[in-house]
Amino acid sequence: MGSRMEAIARPRLKDSAMNRYLRSICHKSPRTVSTYREILALLEHRVRTPLEAMTVDELLALIGEFDAGRSASSSNVARAALKGYLHFLGRNDDAGRISYFRHFWLPRCDLMQGQLDRVLEKARSNERALILTLYSTGARVGELCGKRFDGSRPIVSDLDWVRGRIRIVGKGGRPDCLVFFPRRAEALDALREYLAGKQAGHIFVNQWRARKLVRRAGARVGVRLHPHMLRHAGATSLIMQGVSTRVVQAWLRHSSLEMTERYTHVAKSDLIALAQTREWR
Repeated sequence: MGSRMEAIARPRLKDSAMNRYLRSICHKSPRTVSTYREILALLEHRVRTPLEAMTVDELLALIGEFDAGRSASSSNVARAALKGYLHFLGRNDDAGRISYFRHFWLPRCDLMQGQLDRVLEKARSNERALILTLYSTGARVGELCGKRFDGSRPIVSDLDWVRGRIRIVGKGGRPDCLVFFPRRAEALDALREYLAGKQAGHIFVNQWRARKLVRRAGARVGVRLHPHMLRHAGATSLIMQGVSTRVVQAWLRHSSLEMTERYTHVAKSDLIALAQTREWR
């Protein structure tokens, strides 16, 4: 999709409004900036008119045509790019009329606590430490991999064992801090035990290896498992235990509460499924 968009995008002057906007969002990930560039160029190519010269009604008609045959998530990305561009141009009222689809994709959270316990029971030391760290911190796998430690010291420099936190580089290259929350003590103990037997080096090597470790631990007991599922499962567990959505939002590091509220729907479906497993008193 990216190469097709680039092939039809018209060349633009270096000081164009669109390029200034794209430079202004350099804090976002390179992939996001590239996607926004391709989408805006494609929209402009369809009408052969600069987007900044179009009225809001014309833009609404254009984004409506773009939606045809695309998923809600793809359409929402296009709408985010256009809204951001309009805000950059100072057209805040027009940006407010570009609304998102409300039927968000629901995260996969079909990992029950009993399944997780079975996985951990058969997991090796490195698998157990990785799985519990992903589950307890809500980390994306790339945020944990590549971190180094010095085996000659009793602690990892980026790990605060007392307060249960670990420093990472998050989305867009921004420094961030993960907080161990669900199964906190168990996760810290597993990580401490794992590191005690390691020499200086990487904690969890690379993303490919980490994904393989998680899949292998799940397959050993017949559970299909991947790293991002653990982030979703941890969030769902907190919601089901009554933790406020605002707290879960901070733990997941979501920019908007609306993203976090998806987990309330998933938790409700899990609750219904759990209630049907046996007679409850």
